Amino acid sequence: QVNIDGRNNPEYGRSDFAVGHRYVSALTYAFNWGPNNIQKTSISLFANGQSGSPFSYVIAGSNARNLNQETGSTSRNRSLVYIPKDASEINLIDIPGGLTAAEQWEQLNAVIEDDSYLSNNRGSYAEKNGAWAPFVSIFDLGIRQDLGIRTSKQTHRIQISLDISNVANMLNNEWGTVYSVPGDYNNYYLYQFEGYEADGTTPQFTFRNGDELGKDRFDINGVSSRWRMRVGVRYLFN
Repeated sequence: QVNIDGRNNPEYGRSDFAVGHRYVSALTYAFNWGPNNIQKTSISLFANGQSGSPFSYVIAGSNARNLNQETGSTSRNRSLVYIPKDASEINLIDIPGGLTAAEQWEQLNAVIEDDSYLSNNRGSYAEKNGAWAPFVSIFDLGIRQDLGIRTSKQTHRIQISLDISNVANMLNNEWGTVYSVPGDYNNYYLYQFEGYEADGTTPQFTFRNGDELGKDRFDINGVSSRWRMRVGVRYLFN
């Protein structure tokens, strides 16, 4: 953990690879039909739900990359943010040609209030990987149809398969969405360090993330969030 006031307080935190909460389930229904029941249909539904990736709220800006003159690897921003209780606890400055400090605080405060982790930790520093990206639920559907012909010696079967990954997204493009953390290395840039006041010690910040709330604050993984279909045919020996 590295704080803006220059304290270096190494402390254990949640791993970047933590799974969080997860559920996995599978349901299959199969039945035989047709003459001599040699035709078979099976339908399977697989579900996987899990917490999004863990992430840290950190200070943005190229000047924030190494605020405390650390030694070792400082190729990424890793100064954890202080979560202000009110506007008096963060020194926001006007953005030239953009929002005033008061307007920025209004947006930042809305984000803090909307986020359960931030709102529950006002007045303290964010923890390493203390927050989670939105929960993800993925459903996969599999259908197998066996078509059989019985001869005097054996039964010949052809199986036609249909697999649909993330089938919920096929039904509604807002379902089955996989979210990722904007930024890099599981870091979410909450507000930006701009420099110091004339005294050389009072930090200045800006909030540049806009007024989006909830899941809209996160990026959407375009590949994982799309439904996909695969059709197959095979001959079964039995």
